[in-house]
Amino acid sequence: MRLDLYLKKVLIFKSRSQAHEACKKGLVTLNNARAKGSMNVHPGDVITVDFPGMFMKFKVLEIPKGNVSRKDREKYYRVLETRKKEIIKERSQFMEWLMGDEFE
Repeated sequence: MRLDLYLKKVLIFKSRSQAHEACKKGLVTLNNARAKGSMNVHPGDVITVDFPGMFMKFKVLEIPKGNVSRKDREKYYRVLETRKKEIIKERSQFMEWLMGDEFE
């Protein structure tokens, strides 16, 4: 399954286009390498995402066959690390992309 589709199916991002844009901006890594939305995801892969207020690292456990409900999403990945960031103090690339000029 494509990385951007996986991130959408397990509800890390709300849409595939958001996941794809985050990959294009370099905010998502797959197995410690900069990820493209078109890369394939397999069980055992490690994905990191640099959100505006949080850094998240998780391991892929299973590939969903269809849509995943919010209560079942954690069957498909295990969180390895999360780190909250202070949005005002740390200007992440994702925040600049998301907010544009409004962030300044």
